[in-house]
Amino acid sequence: WAWVGQVSVISCSLEVRPRHSS
Repeated sequence: WAWVGQVSVISCSLEVRPRHSS
């Protein structure tokens, strides 16, 4: 499935986004 690959990127992005959003 295509969403499987996105989940991996979203999981990493969610952890890096809030930290660099300050």
